[in-house]
Amino acid sequence: MSPTGLARLPIVLLDRAEKLGMDRAELVRMTGLTEEALADPEARIPAAKIESLWRAMVSRAPHPALGIRVGAAYNVLDWGLVGYTMTYSPTLGCALRRLVRYGRIVSETVQLELNEATGEFFADGGARFDALIHPVEARLAAALCAARQITKAEIVPKQAHFAHERPSDTSEYAAFFRCSLFFDRPRSSLVFHQLDLERPTSTGDETLVGYLDQLAEDALEGLGRDDSFVGKVRKAIWPELSDGHPSLKCTAKALGMSVRTLQRRLREEGQTFAGTLEALRREMATGLLRHRELSVSEVAFLLGYSEPSTFHRAFRRWHDRSPQEFRRELD
Repeated sequence: MSPTGLARLPIVLLDRAEKLGMDRAELVRMTGLTEEALADPEARIPAAKIESLWRAMVSRAPHPALGIRVGAAYNVLDWGLVGYTMTYSPTLGCALRRLVRYGRIVSETVQLELNEATGEFFADGGARFDALIHPVEARLAAALCAARQITKAEIVPKQAHFAHERPSDTSEYAAFFRCSLFFDRPRSSLVFHQLDLERPTSTGDETLVGYLDQLAEDALEGLGRDDSFVGKVRKAIWPELSDGHPSLKCTAKALGMSVRTLQRRLREEGQTFAGTLEALRREMATGLLRHRELSVSEVAFLLGYSEPSTFHRAFRRWHDRSPQEFRRELD
C-alpha cells in the first residue's frame, strides 16, 4: 500500500497557507486535491498529494522558515485523536511517547522517535521527504507547540538540530525555539530537559489508558466481570496494547508473576498468550469500529498494529469482510 496521511493534515496546511497569504483554490488545483476529498478529516489522503501540497506552498512562499511558521501555529487538537491522547497523558514525556506511538496515524511519512535517556525527540522525513525540509521542521515546531499547550508552560528545549545548512536568516528559528541551534546535523531533533519531560500536563488527572478505556467501553463489555485467569490476563494486556505491542514479559510483570507461571496458568485454561491477545483484539475491533469518529487506521493503531494493512488482513480473517464493509453494514 502507498503511504497515506489523514485528510486533517492537508486541511490544516491549507488553513495555514491561507493565513500566510496564499490562494487556497490555487493550491488545491496545483496538488490534485479536491474539496470533496477534504470533506472528511478522518479520510486517508495519498502521501504523494500531501507532498505536492508542501511543494506548492514552498513555490508560493519560498522562505527557509516556512515549516517553522506552519508548525508554530498548530493546536494540539489539530492532530485529532493523537492530540487527545497527548492532552490526557500525565506528563510531557508520556505525551511525546504517545506522539511517537500514534504519529503515523496522522502521517505515514514523517517518522518520529524519542530517546528517553537523552531527551532527544527526532523527526525524519523518509525517502519521500528527504529533499523537502519543511514538513519535518513543521512537525518539530508543532511538537514543541503542543508541549507548551498541554503543560501550560513555556517549554524551552536544550538544543534544536536541523538536517540542512544554516540559512542566512535564523531569526525565526531563534524566536520560536529559544535555544541553541545546530545546523547541518545528521538528523533533525529537539533535545528536551529531563525535568520538562517529567513535567505534568494540565489535564494529568486523566491518563491515556483511562481515555482509551472509556473509548473502548462497548468493546470490552463484560471484561471487568471476568474473574477467570484469562480475564485477568486480558485486563493486563489492554493498557500495554494501547501503548504499544504487548509482550509476555510485561504482562507477567503487571500480574506479579514469572513468564513461566503465566504460560502455565494459561495452559491450564486451554489458552496461550498469543491466542488471548488475538481474541482481545478481535473483540475490541468491532466495538472500536462503531465509534465513527475513529478512522479505520486509528483503530488499527489503537489495537497495537504497526501497519493498517495488517489489521485489514486480520479483520478479514476474523469476519470475512473488511473493516469498511463492516461499517457500511452498520448503516
